[in-house]
Amino acid sequence: MKYGVIVYKKTKNIGDDIQSYAAAQLLPQVDYYIEREHLDVFRSNEQEAVNVIVNGWMMYNKLGWPISPCINPLYLSMHFWENDALGVNDLFLQGLGSEDLRKHEPVGCRDKETQQFLEKAGIKTWLSGCVTLTLTAKYPRNNDKYICLVDVPDSVETYIKNRYPGIKIHKVYHEGEKVVLQENTWQERFINVEKYLEIYQNAQAVITSRLHCALPCLGLETPVLLLLDDDIAEQGRFDGLEDLVLHGSVEKFINGNVQFDLENPPQNLKKYHTYRDRIFQEVEMFIKNSSLHREKLKERYEKYDSEWEKRALWKDEQITRLMHSAIIQWNERHNNLEELQKGKNWLEEQYYNFKNDNSRLISAQQKIQAENQELLDKNARLQITNSNLKTQVKEKILQNDELNNQIFLLENSNADLKIRHNILNQKIAELQEKKDELNTCNSFLVRQNEKYYQSIEELKNSISWKIGWVITAIPRKIVKLLKKF
Repeated sequence: MKYGVIVYKKTKNIGDDIQSYAAAQLLPQVDYYIEREHLDVFRSNEQEAVNVIVNGWMMYNKLGWPISPCINPLYLSMHFWENDALGVNDLFLQGLGSEDLRKHEPVGCRDKETQQFLEKAGIKTWLSGCVTLTLTAKYPRNNDKYICLVDVPDSVETYIKNRYPGIKIHKVYHEGEKVVLQENTWQERFINVEKYLEIYQNAQAVITSRLHCALPCLGLETPVLLLLDDDIAEQGRFDGLEDLVLHGSVEKFINGNVQFDLENPPQNLKKYHTYRDRIFQEVEMFIKNSSLHREKLKERYEKYDSEWEKRALWKDEQITRLMHSAIIQWNERHNNLEELQKGKNWLEEQYYNFKNDNSRLISAQQKIQAENQELLDKNARLQITNSNLKTQVKEKILQNDELNNQIFLLENSNADLKIRHNILNQKIAELQEKKDELNTCNSFLVRQNEKYYQSIEELKNSISWKIGWVITAIPRKIVKLLKKF
Protein backbone atom coordinates (compact mmCIF):
# COMPACT_ATOMS: atom_id res chain seq x y z
CA MET A 1 0.00 0.00 0.00
CA LYS A 2 1.17 3.50 -0.85
CA TYR A 3 0.43 6.56 1.22
CA GLY A 4 0.68 10.25 0.43
CA VAL A 5 0.52 13.58 2.21
CA ILE A 6 -0.92 16.87 0.90
CA VAL A 7 1.76 19.61 0.93
CA TYR A 8 2.11 23.18 -0.29
CA LYS A 9 5.64 23.86 -1.47
CA LYS A 10 5.36 27.62 -2.05
CA THR A 11 3.99 28.48 1.38
CA LYS A 12 5.76 30.94 3.66
CA ASN A 13 3.58 29.90 6.59
CA ILE A 14 4.90 27.10 8.82
CA GLY A 15 1.25 26.37 9.72
CA ASP A 16 0.77 24.68 6.33
CA ASP A 17 3.76 22.41 6.98
CA ILE A 18 2.49 21.62 10.50
CA GLN A 19 -0.82 20.38 9.03
CA SER A 20 1.03 18.18 6.51
CA TYR A 21 3.34 16.88 9.27
CA ALA A 22 0.34 16.03 11.50
CA ALA A 23 -1.30 14.07 8.67
CA ALA A 24 1.98 12.21 8.02
CA GLN A 25 2.12 11.11 11.68
CA LEU A 26 -1.22 9.31 11.24
CA LEU A 27 -0.06 7.17 8.29
CA PRO A 28 2.06 3.99 8.31
CA GLN A 29 4.54 5.68 5.96
CA VAL A 30 4.75 8.49 3.41
CA ASP A 31 5.50 7.48 -0.16
CA TYR A 32 4.34 10.65 -1.95
CA TYR A 33 4.26 14.35 -1.16
CA ILE A 34 1.40 15.63 -3.31
CA GLU A 35 1.25 19.32 -4.20
CA ARG A 36 -1.99 20.90 -2.97
CA GLU A 37 -2.40 23.25 -5.93
CA HIS A 38 -2.05 20.43 -8.47
CA LEU A 39 -4.13 17.61 -6.99
CA ASP A 40 -5.85 17.06 -10.34
CA VAL A 41 -2.72 16.00 -12.28
CA PHE A 42 -1.03 13.74 -9.72
CA ARG A 43 -0.16 10.25 -10.98
CA SER A 44 1.57 7.54 -8.97
CA ASN A 45 4.64 5.66 -10.17
CA GLU A 46 3.50 2.19 -9.18
CA GLN A 47 0.20 2.22 -11.11
CA GLU A 48 -1.91 2.01 -7.98
CA ALA A 49 -4.06 4.41 -6.03
CA VAL A 50 -2.31 6.29 -3.24
CA ASN A 51 -4.08 6.56 0.09
CA VAL A 52 -4.12 10.20 1.12
CA ILE A 53 -5.57 12.20 4.01
CA VAL A 54 -6.89 15.17 2.03
CA ASN A 55 -6.74 17.93 4.60
CA GLY A 56 -5.88 21.61 4.90
CA TRP A 57 -6.70 24.82 3.10
CA MET A 58 -8.29 24.25 -0.35
CA MET A 59 -7.00 26.08 -2.45
CA TYR A 60 -5.67 29.07 -4.44
CA ASN A 61 -6.16 27.42 -7.83
CA LYS A 62 -9.61 25.86 -7.76
CA LEU A 63 -9.18 24.82 -11.38
CA GLY A 64 -6.80 22.24 -9.89
CA TRP A 65 -9.89 20.45 -8.58
CA PRO A 66 -11.18 17.72 -8.44
CA ILE A 67 -8.44 15.51 -7.09
CA SER A 68 -6.77 12.94 -9.30
CA PRO A 69 -8.45 9.50 -9.56
CA CYS A 70 -5.06 8.11 -8.51
CA ILE A 71 -5.75 9.44 -5.01
CA ASN A 72 -7.82 7.33 -2.65
CA PRO A 73 -8.94 10.11 -0.32
CA LEU A 74 -9.93 10.44 3.29
CA TYR A 75 -11.55 13.87 3.17
CA LEU A 76 -10.69 15.10 6.64
CA SER A 77 -10.10 18.48 8.33
CA MET A 78 -10.73 20.34 5.07
CA HIS A 79 -11.18 24.08 4.78
CA PHE A 80 -12.76 25.58 1.66
CA TRP A 81 -12.64 29.32 1.16
CA GLU A 82 -15.47 30.66 -0.96
CA ASN A 83 -13.21 33.31 -2.52
CA ASP A 84 -10.13 32.52 -4.59
CA ALA A 85 -7.62 34.14 -6.92
CA LEU A 86 -9.47 33.24 -10.15
CA GLY A 87 -12.98 34.03 -8.93
CA VAL A 88 -14.18 30.40 -9.28
CA ASN A 89 -16.05 30.65 -5.97
CA ASP A 90 -18.37 27.60 -5.69
CA LEU A 91 -18.41 26.71 -9.43
CA PHE A 92 -15.83 23.96 -8.81
CA LEU A 93 -18.44 22.02 -6.80
CA GLN A 94 -20.84 21.73 -9.74
CA GLY A 95 -21.10 18.48 -11.72
CA LEU A 96 -17.88 16.47 -11.76
CA GLY A 97 -16.37 18.71 -9.08
CA SER A 98 -18.52 17.28 -6.31
CA GLU A 99 -18.87 13.67 -7.52
CA ASP A 100 -15.95 12.28 -5.53
CA LEU A 101 -16.89 14.26 -2.43
CA ARG A 102 -20.37 12.74 -2.56
CA LYS A 103 -18.92 9.22 -2.90
CA HIS A 104 -17.00 9.73 0.34
CA GLU A 105 -19.68 11.49 2.37
CA PRO A 106 -19.76 12.69 5.01
CA VAL A 107 -16.79 15.02 4.40
CA GLY A 108 -14.75 15.97 7.48
CA CYS A 109 -14.72 19.77 7.73
CA ARG A 110 -12.20 21.66 9.81
CA ASP A 111 -14.62 24.47 10.66
CA LYS A 112 -18.28 25.45 10.50
CA GLU A 113 -17.74 27.87 7.61
CA THR A 114 -16.59 24.96 5.41
CA GLN A 115 -19.55 22.87 6.58
CA GLN A 116 -21.97 25.56 5.48
CA PHE A 117 -20.14 26.01 2.17
CA LEU A 118 -20.35 22.30 1.29
CA GLU A 119 -23.84 21.70 2.64
CA LYS A 120 -25.05 24.62 0.53
CA ALA A 121 -23.91 22.49 -2.45
CA GLY A 122 -25.83 19.46 -1.08
CA ILE A 123 -22.76 17.62 0.30
CA LYS A 124 -23.07 15.89 3.68
CA THR A 125 -20.43 16.83 6.25
CA TRP A 126 -19.23 16.43 9.82
CA LEU A 127 -17.16 18.77 11.95
CA SER A 128 -13.77 17.09 12.39
CA GLY A 129 -11.58 19.90 13.68
CA CYS A 130 -7.94 19.97 12.56
CA VAL A 131 -5.57 17.00 12.30
CA THR A 132 -3.05 19.02 14.35
CA LEU A 133 -5.19 18.11 17.38
CA THR A 134 -3.68 14.60 17.15
CA LEU A 135 -0.09 15.77 17.80
CA THR A 136 1.33 14.49 21.10
CA ALA A 137 4.11 15.52 23.50
CA LYS A 138 6.95 13.31 22.25
CA TYR A 139 9.79 15.79 21.75
CA PRO A 140 12.92 16.18 23.96
CA ARG A 141 12.29 17.93 27.28
CA ASN A 142 14.41 20.74 28.73
CA ASN A 143 14.46 22.69 31.98
CA ASP A 144 14.44 26.14 30.39
CA LYS A 145 11.50 28.10 31.80
CA TYR A 146 9.89 30.54 29.36
CA ILE A 147 6.63 31.60 27.77
CA CYS A 148 6.26 31.61 24.02
CA LEU A 149 4.71 34.49 22.05
CA VAL A 150 3.71 33.55 18.51
CA ASP A 151 2.76 36.35 16.11
CA VAL A 152 1.16 38.67 18.68
CA PRO A 153 1.21 42.50 18.66
CA ASP A 154 4.00 44.38 20.46
CA SER A 155 1.41 45.70 22.91
CA VAL A 156 0.95 42.14 24.24
CA GLU A 157 4.69 41.75 24.87
CA THR A 158 4.84 45.16 26.56
CA TYR A 159 1.92 44.28 28.82
CA ILE A 160 3.50 40.95 29.83
CA LYS A 161 6.89 42.56 30.59
CA ASN A 162 5.22 45.16 32.79
CA ARG A 163 3.00 42.70 34.66
CA TYR A 164 5.51 39.82 34.87
CA PRO A 165 8.93 41.56 34.95
CA GLY A 166 10.87 38.40 35.82
CA ILE A 167 9.41 36.16 33.13
CA LYS A 168 11.48 34.96 30.15
CA ILE A 169 9.91 35.45 26.71
CA HIS A 170 10.62 33.39 23.60
CA LYS A 171 9.22 35.03 20.44
CA VAL A 172 8.30 32.90 17.42
CA TYR A 173 6.90 33.77 13.98
CA HIS A 174 4.83 31.49 11.76
CA GLU A 175 5.32 33.33 8.48
CA GLY A 176 8.28 34.85 6.65
CA GLU A 177 11.08 34.27 4.16
CA LYS A 178 13.29 32.49 6.70
CA VAL A 179 10.50 30.64 8.51
CA VAL A 180 9.98 28.12 5.71
CA LEU A 181 12.83 27.27 3.33
CA GLN A 182 10.92 26.26 0.21
CA GLU A 183 13.97 24.74 -1.50
CA ASN A 184 14.43 22.18 1.31
CA THR A 185 13.25 18.59 1.00
CA TRP A 186 10.07 17.63 2.81
CA GLN A 187 12.05 15.60 5.30
CA GLU A 188 14.07 18.73 6.13
CA ARG A 189 10.94 20.84 6.33
CA PHE A 190 9.33 18.36 8.72
CA ILE A 191 12.45 18.49 10.93
CA ASN A 192 11.89 22.27 11.01
CA VAL A 193 8.28 21.63 12.08
CA GLU A 194 9.50 19.43 14.93
CA LYS A 195 11.75 22.26 16.15
CA TYR A 196 8.69 24.51 16.42
CA LEU A 197 6.65 21.82 18.16
CA GLU A 198 9.49 21.19 20.62
CA ILE A 199 9.51 24.91 21.50
CA TYR A 200 5.74 24.87 22.09
CA GLN A 201 5.85 21.63 24.09
CA ASN A 202 8.53 22.91 26.51
CA ALA A 203 7.01 26.34 27.08
CA GLN A 204 5.27 27.10 30.36
CA ALA A 205 2.54 28.74 28.28
CA VAL A 206 1.95 29.91 24.71
CA ILE A 207 0.11 33.05 23.60
CA THR A 208 -0.63 33.18 19.88
CA SER A 209 -2.84 34.54 17.13
CA ARG A 210 -2.11 31.47 14.95
CA LEU A 211 -4.66 28.67 14.66
CA HIS A 212 -1.99 26.08 13.83
CA CYS A 213 -0.02 27.00 16.88
CA ALA A 214 -2.95 27.00 19.31
CA LEU A 215 -4.46 23.67 18.19
CA PRO A 216 -1.18 21.70 18.30
CA CYS A 217 -0.56 23.07 21.84
CA LEU A 218 -3.73 21.29 22.96
CA GLY A 219 -2.31 17.90 21.97
CA LEU A 220 1.13 18.89 23.34
CA GLU A 221 -0.61 19.70 26.66
CA THR A 222 0.93 23.17 26.80
CA PRO A 223 -1.36 25.87 28.30
CA VAL A 224 -2.28 28.13 25.39
CA LEU A 225 -4.22 31.36 24.89
CA LEU A 226 -5.52 32.21 21.41
CA LEU A 227 -5.88 35.94 20.77
CA LEU A 228 -8.58 36.71 18.21
CA ASP A 229 -9.57 40.09 16.81
CA ASP A 230 -12.28 41.11 14.37
CA ASP A 231 -9.71 42.30 11.82
CA ILE A 232 -8.15 38.83 11.39
CA ALA A 233 -8.27 37.76 7.74
CA GLU A 234 -10.57 34.83 6.98
CA GLN A 235 -12.23 34.97 10.39
CA GLY A 236 -14.44 32.01 9.37
CA ARG A 237 -11.44 29.64 9.62
CA PHE A 238 -11.84 29.86 13.41
CA ASP A 239 -15.59 29.25 13.42
CA GLY A 240 -16.24 26.23 15.64
CA LEU A 241 -12.57 25.87 16.66
CA GLU A 242 -12.14 28.85 18.99
CA ASP A 243 -14.28 27.13 21.62
CA LEU A 244 -11.76 24.29 21.87
CA VAL A 245 -9.13 26.63 23.29
CA LEU A 246 -9.00 29.46 25.83
CA HIS A 247 -9.30 32.64 23.82
CA GLY A 248 -9.94 36.38 24.00
CA SER A 249 -9.19 39.64 22.20
CA VAL A 250 -5.89 41.53 22.36
CA GLU A 251 -7.64 44.53 23.88
CA LYS A 252 -9.23 42.49 26.67
CA PHE A 253 -5.92 40.73 27.40
CA ILE A 254 -3.83 43.89 27.78
CA ASN A 255 -6.60 45.43 29.90
CA GLY A 256 -6.40 42.47 32.27
CA ASN A 257 -9.87 41.17 31.37
CA VAL A 258 -8.75 37.70 30.25
CA GLN A 259 -8.25 35.11 33.00
CA PHE A 260 -4.85 33.69 32.02
CA ASP A 261 -2.21 33.95 34.75
CA LEU A 262 1.23 33.37 33.19
CA GLU A 263 2.77 32.56 36.60
CA ASN A 264 0.19 29.80 37.08
CA PRO A 265 -1.30 29.07 33.61
CA PRO A 266 -4.71 27.37 33.53
CA GLN A 267 -5.05 23.91 32.03
CA ASN A 268 -6.37 23.63 28.48
CA LEU A 269 -9.97 22.73 27.80
CA LYS A 270 -10.66 19.05 27.14
CA LYS A 271 -13.30 19.52 24.46
CA TYR A 272 -10.80 18.72 21.72
CA HIS A 273 -10.60 15.08 22.87
CA THR A 274 -13.89 14.33 21.10
CA TYR A 275 -12.51 15.59 17.77
CA ARG A 276 -9.09 13.98 18.23
CA ASP A 277 -10.56 10.56 19.07
CA ARG A 278 -12.91 10.66 16.07
CA ILE A 279 -9.98 11.55 13.78
CA PHE A 280 -7.99 8.57 15.11
CA GLN A 281 -10.98 6.30 14.47
CA GLU A 282 -11.56 7.59 10.94
CA VAL A 283 -7.89 7.22 9.99
CA GLU A 284 -7.68 3.73 11.49
CA MET A 285 -10.76 2.64 9.53
CA PHE A 286 -9.41 4.31 6.37
CA ILE A 287 -6.10 2.42 6.57
CA LYS A 288 -7.87 -0.87 7.35
CA ASN A 289 -10.34 -0.56 4.45
CA SER A 290 -7.57 0.47 2.05
CA SER A 291 -5.67 -2.71 2.90
CA LEU A 292 -8.76 -4.86 2.38
CA HIS A 293 -9.73 -3.41 -1.01
CA ARG A 294 -6.50 -3.29 -3.00
CA GLU A 295 -8.18 -4.40 -6.23
CA LYS A 296 -10.83 -1.75 -5.91
CA LEU A 297 -8.11 0.86 -5.47
CA LYS A 298 -6.39 -0.42 -8.59
CA GLU A 299 -9.63 0.20 -10.50
CA ARG A 300 -9.60 3.74 -9.14
CA TYR A 301 -6.12 4.25 -10.55
CA GLU A 302 -7.26 3.02 -13.94
CA LYS A 303 -9.85 5.78 -14.04
CA TYR A 304 -7.04 8.27 -14.44
CA ASP A 305 -6.84 7.62 -18.19
CA SER A 306 -10.51 6.81 -18.78
CA GLU A 307 -11.73 10.02 -17.11
CA TRP A 308 -9.10 12.32 -18.54
CA GLU A 309 -11.24 13.58 -21.40
CA LYS A 310 -14.27 13.97 -19.13
CA ARG A 311 -12.23 15.98 -16.66
CA ALA A 312 -10.72 18.13 -19.41
CA LEU A 313 -14.16 18.95 -20.82
CA TRP A 314 -15.40 19.79 -17.34
CA LYS A 315 -12.47 22.17 -16.87
CA ASP A 316 -13.18 23.75 -20.28
CA GLU A 317 -16.74 24.31 -19.10
CA GLN A 318 -15.48 25.95 -15.93
CA ILE A 319 -13.04 28.10 -17.88
CA THR A 320 -15.87 29.15 -20.25
CA ARG A 321 -17.95 30.17 -17.24
CA LEU A 322 -14.98 32.05 -15.83
CA MET A 323 -14.43 33.80 -19.17
CA HIS A 324 -18.10 34.77 -19.30
CA SER A 325 -17.88 36.00 -15.74
CA ALA A 326 -14.64 37.83 -16.59
CA ILE A 327 -16.31 39.54 -19.58
CA ILE A 328 -19.18 40.68 -17.38
CA GLN A 329 -16.69 41.93 -14.81
CA TRP A 330 -14.66 43.64 -17.58
CA ASN A 331 -17.79 45.40 -18.87
CA GLU A 332 -18.66 46.44 -15.35
CA ARG A 333 -15.14 47.71 -14.80
CA HIS A 334 -15.21 49.47 -18.20
CA ASN A 335 -18.43 51.22 -17.20
CA ASN A 336 -16.90 51.99 -13.85
CA LEU A 337 -13.84 53.37 -15.66
CA GLU A 338 -16.03 55.71 -17.71
CA GLU A 339 -17.73 56.85 -14.52
CA LEU A 340 -14.31 57.31 -12.97
CA GLN A 341 -13.19 59.38 -15.99
CA LYS A 342 -16.24 61.59 -15.59
CA GLY A 343 -15.42 61.83 -11.96
CA LYS A 344 -11.83 62.70 -12.82
CA ASN A 345 -12.97 65.51 -15.15
CA TRP A 346 -15.27 66.80 -12.45
CA LEU A 347 -12.46 66.65 -9.93
CA GLU A 348 -10.12 68.54 -12.29
CA GLU A 349 -12.77 71.26 -12.64
CA GLN A 350 -13.20 71.29 -8.89
CA TYR A 351 -9.42 71.48 -8.52
CA TYR A 352 -9.24 74.55 -10.83
CA ASN A 353 -12.01 76.19 -8.83
CA PHE A 354 -10.23 75.18 -5.68
CA LYS A 355 -7.02 76.86 -6.83
CA ASN A 356 -8.90 80.11 -7.45
CA ASP A 357 -10.68 79.79 -4.16
CA ASN A 358 -7.37 78.97 -2.53
CA SER A 359 -5.81 82.21 -3.83
CA ARG A 360 -8.66 84.17 -2.32
CA LEU A 361 -8.35 82.18 0.85
CA ILE A 362 -4.61 82.97 1.04
CA SER A 363 -5.37 86.70 0.74
CA ALA A 364 -8.07 86.37 3.33
CA GLN A 365 -5.70 84.35 5.51
CA GLN A 366 -3.05 87.07 5.31
CA LYS A 367 -5.65 89.64 6.31
CA ILE A 368 -6.80 87.40 9.11
CA GLN A 369 -3.18 86.96 10.24
CA ALA A 370 -2.76 90.75 10.37
CA GLU A 371 -5.98 91.08 12.32
CA ASN A 372 -4.89 88.20 14.49
CA GLN A 373 -1.60 89.99 15.25
CA GLU A 374 -3.55 93.08 16.21
CA LEU A 375 -5.74 90.96 18.43
CA LEU A 376 -2.61 89.43 19.95
CA ASP A 377 -1.31 92.92 20.75
CA LYS A 378 -4.64 93.85 22.28
CA ASN A 379 -4.63 90.60 24.15
CA ALA A 380 -1.16 91.39 25.53
CA ARG A 381 -2.40 94.79 26.75
CA LEU A 382 -5.48 93.16 28.18
CA GLN A 383 -3.30 90.64 29.98
CA ILE A 384 -1.33 93.49 31.57
CA THR A 385 -4.60 95.17 32.56
CA ASN A 386 -5.89 91.85 33.77
CA SER A 387 -2.74 91.37 35.83
CA ASN A 388 -3.22 94.80 37.42
CA LEU A 389 -6.86 94.01 38.07
CA LYS A 390 -5.86 90.72 39.65
CA THR A 391 -3.48 92.60 41.94
CA GLN A 392 -6.24 95.06 42.86
CA VAL A 393 -8.66 92.21 43.37
CA LYS A 394 -6.15 90.55 45.70
CA GLU A 395 -5.84 93.80 47.68
CA LYS A 396 -9.61 94.13 47.80
CA ILE A 397 -9.86 90.56 48.92
CA LEU A 398 -7.38 91.26 51.74
CA GLN A 399 -9.36 94.37 52.71
CA ASN A 400 -12.55 92.41 52.50
CA ASP A 401 -11.03 89.74 54.74
CA GLU A 402 -10.05 92.42 57.25
CA LEU A 403 -13.55 93.94 57.12
CA ASN A 404 -15.01 90.47 57.56
CA ASN A 405 -12.83 90.01 60.63
CA GLN A 406 -14.02 93.39 62.02
CA ILE A 407 -17.61 92.50 61.22
CA PHE A 408 -17.07 89.23 63.00
CA LEU A 409 -15.72 91.05 66.05
CA LEU A 410 -18.59 93.58 65.91
CA GLU A 411 -21.08 90.78 65.61
CA ASN A 412 -19.52 89.13 68.65
CA SER A 413 -19.63 92.53 70.53
CA ASN A 414 -23.20 93.06 69.42
CA ALA A 415 -24.11 89.61 70.67
CA ASP A 416 -22.46 90.45 74.00
CA LEU A 417 -24.30 93.78 74.17
CA LYS A 418 -27.55 92.02 73.43
CA ILE A 419 -26.88 89.68 76.33
CA ARG A 420 -26.10 92.66 78.62
CA HIS A 421 -29.15 94.53 77.31
CA ASN A 422 -31.31 91.55 78.15
CA ILE A 423 -29.78 91.45 81.64
CA LEU A 424 -30.42 95.22 82.09
CA ASN A 425 -33.99 94.84 80.85
CA GLN A 426 -34.46 92.07 83.36
CA LYS A 427 -33.05 94.29 86.16
CA ILE A 428 -35.21 97.22 85.01
CA ALA A 429 -38.23 94.94 85.14
CA GLU A 430 -37.26 93.88 88.63
CA LEU A 431 -36.76 97.57 89.70
CA GLN A 432 -40.08 98.44 88.09
CA GLU A 433 -41.74 95.77 90.19
CA LYS A 434 -40.03 97.17 93.33
CA LYS A 435 -41.09 100.70 92.32
CA ASP A 436 -44.65 99.55 91.94
CA GLU A 437 -44.43 97.96 95.35
CA LEU A 438 -43.00 101.21 96.80
CA ASN A 439 -45.72 103.27 95.15
CA THR A 440 -48.31 100.99 96.68
CA CYS A 441 -46.63 101.28 100.03
CA ASN A 442 -46.39 105.06 99.68
CA SER A 443 -50.10 105.36 98.89
CA PHE A 444 -50.84 103.34 101.98
CA LEU A 445 -48.60 105.61 104.06
CA VAL A 446 -50.27 108.71 102.60
CA ARG A 447 -53.66 107.41 103.57
CA GLN A 448 -52.37 106.52 107.01
CA ASN A 449 -50.79 109.94 107.32
CA GLU A 450 -54.01 111.61 106.31
CA LYS A 451 -55.81 109.55 108.91
CA TYR A 452 -53.15 110.47 111.40
CA TYR A 453 -53.43 114.18 110.65
CA GLN A 454 -57.18 113.95 110.81
CA SER A 455 -56.88 112.29 114.23
CA ILE A 456 -54.51 115.00 115.30
CA GLU A 457 -56.98 117.64 114.14
CA GLU A 458 -59.72 115.92 115.96
CA LEU A 459 -57.49 115.65 119.01
CA LYS A 460 -56.59 119.32 118.64
CA ASN A 461 -60.21 120.21 118.45
CA SER A 462 -60.94 118.04 121.50
CA ILE A 463 -58.08 119.53 123.44
CA SER A 464 -59.14 123.08 122.49
CA TRP A 465 -62.63 122.34 123.58
CA LYS A 466 -61.42 120.87 126.80
CA ILE A 467 -59.06 123.72 127.42
CA GLY A 468 -61.84 126.19 126.73
CA TRP A 469 -64.12 124.30 129.03
CA VAL A 470 -61.45 124.19 131.66
CA ILE A 471 -60.80 127.85 131.24
CA THR A 472 -64.41 128.62 131.65
CA ALA A 473 -65.14 125.95 134.20
CA ILE A 474 -62.25 126.69 136.60
CA PRO A 475 -63.22 130.26 137.23
CA ARG A 476 -66.74 129.19 137.92
CA LYS A 477 -65.58 126.61 140.41
CA ILE A 478 -63.23 129.09 141.93
CA VAL A 479 -66.10 131.51 142.29
CA LYS A 480 -68.20 128.86 143.86
CA LEU A 481 -65.44 128.01 146.17
CA LEU A 482 -64.84 131.54 146.99
CA LYS A 483 -68.48 131.96 147.62
CA LYS A 484 -68.29 129.19 150.07
CA PHE A 485 -65.53 130.83 151.81
